[in-house]
Amino acid sequence: ARTATPRPALRVITPGSEPAAPAQTVWVLGSSLGGPQALKQFLSTLSETLPIGFVIAQHIGKPFVPLLAEQLGRVTGLRVTPAEEGRTVRAREVILVPIDRRFALTEAGVVELRDEPTRGPYKPCIDEVMEEVARCYGRNAGAIVFSGMGEDGALGGVAISAVGGQV
Repeated sequence: ARTATPRPALRVITPGSEPAAPAQTVWVLGSSLGGPQALKQFLSTLSETLPIGFVIAQHIGKPFVPLLAEQLGRVTGLRVTPAEEGRTVRAREVILVPIDRRFALTEAGVVELRDEPTRGPYKPCIDEVMEEVARCYGRNAGAIVFSGMGEDGALGGVAISAVGGQV
């Protein structure tokens, strides 16, 4: 009698279900009042295989962050989610920064949401988010500011440019 050679179990993988690798390049998308529509238009044009992580700093009311994530998720193949403590910034994903906690990143690109005041009158502070991404990703950081309030985003742009990133 012949003994059967054991076969490895087959694993069915739904496209897009595998977690993306940690992002090597991260872009901040900053916006205020006119931002949601501009973000929808921009994200709808991106390939779902783009090996970049995105962090959105949108001036918006706290209850609207999950709603915005849902709306943006409908127009892009990228995964869109509100920021979560302990989650690594990943390629092909979009993270929405909360307005009631300070967004920070560890050296490994892991999200920290801190109960610390943010500077400036607008929440979230686009400058602070851009500075965090610049500090963590250096020349692999980038930013697009679609709209802003006052000068929010100007200092962050300087920080990203100073480390060799693109603005």
